[in-house]
This record gives sequence, structure tokens and C-alpha cells, in this order.
Amino acid sequence: MHSTASDGVLPPARVVELAKERGLLGMALTDHDTVDGLEEATAAGRRLDFTVIPGIELSAEYNDQDVHILGYWIDAEQMRAAGRLQQLSDFRTGRIYEIVRRLSLLGMELDAEAIVRSAGSSPGRPHVAAAMVEAGYVSDLRAAFAKWLGRGKPAYVPRSKLSPFEAVEMRGGRHRPSGLRRAGQPADAPDPRRRHRHRGLSPGSQPAGGKEIRGLRPQERPGRPGRLRFPRPGRA
Repeated sequence: MHSTASDGVLPPARVVELAKERGLLGMALTDHDTVDGLEEATAAGRRLDFTVIPGIELSAEYNDQDVHILGYWIDAEQMRAAGRLQQLSDFRTGRIYEIVRRLSLLGMELDAEAIVRSAGSSPGRPHVAAAMVEAGYVSDLRAAFAKWLGRGKPAYVPRSKLSPFEAVEMRGGRHRPSGLRRAGQPADAPDPRRRHRHRGLSPGSQPAGGKEIRGLRPQERPGRPGRLRFPRPGRA
């Protein structure tokens, strides 16, 4: 689950409270490229006697396609100390300013500083899209991505060049990050005609610590991914 530490709509503690209210037995907080919400979330879990798994969703790229690495039971302090998360945060901030600059050249004026400030430690394109909706430039978030912010669109700025294998190695705690996910935003859902670009990903991911790939088959809709599980050691 995501919180306002990245592109969610609720503070970490409220996400935990809502998860318990809805009858879940536990949850993982996996904000984009940040561990800033974990302390608040785990504290809420202890207060409510509710299981909160510390996690993260790392944004990577493979063959010009988005690949999101989900990590569970991570060591947040160890990941902070390594310094890579701060680099990703700095890049995310710079990316927002560049996107806003490009939108300005297209006649859409937005306040980059206000967007970054409202987004917390993990600003991203959804925050820009929300600002575009609020300013009346687009009707909704999907339209912002489809026309302006999606890959190959006029205001698209490539993300930091973090490979899936680098992301898997950014680990801490009891387990390495244990999932791979394609296509973070609806407007960027993978085109089935380009699925060959992901060939070669899973064989290299398992030795690096990956356990599962979540992807889209041609007959599936974005938001309802299929799953491909890596076999356990010793099994075919």
C-alpha cells in the first residue's frame, strides 16, 4: 500500500488504521522510492496490535519499460545509510522541475516548488497530473498521462536509470526485495506488442533475489496483472 510519503492519499498511520478497520490481518507499506513513512506506519501497527510489514517499491527500467521492484521486510535505516534512496529522491525532485518546465513551454503554467512540497519525499508524475487537473488543463489524471506525461508524450522526462538488478540489490533486513511489477501508471500500461522487451529479465532476477514477476498478458486489463512465480530452489 502507498501513503502520502509517496503518491498515496492518506498518511501512513491512517493507512494502517483503515487496513485494520477493513478487517485485514496485516499489510505492507511500499511507498515509491522512499522509506519515510515506515516509522509512522510501524508505530501505528504496534499501537493497534496490527502487523505492518516494512516495504518499498523501487522504480526501475528495463529495455525502455518501467519495472517496479517490491521489497518486503526491509531494513529502512540500512537502505537510508547506503545513500541510493537520497539520490533517487534528488532525481525525482529534479524530474518534477523539468516536467513543469516542459509543460510551461506548452502553455501550461504550474508551480514546481508547490508540487514538490506537497508530494513529500517521493514526488512523481501523479503529483504533476493532479496539479494539472486542479489548474483545469486536463479533465482527469488519465488524460494528463495519455496526452502529456506518459512515455513518449511532450512533457515526458525519463526516470533515473536504475536497473531491476540494481534495485534488487538495494536490500536490507531479513529478505531481499521479492517482487517485480510492470507498469506503475494506468496511462503507461505495457503495450502487449512490446512485451518482448522484458525477455531475459526473469532468468537474471532469480539469482539476484527476485521471487515473483507480476506482468500483463495481452488479454488482461491494466490494474489486473497476472503472475509468474520463480520456482523454489530444487524444484523444476
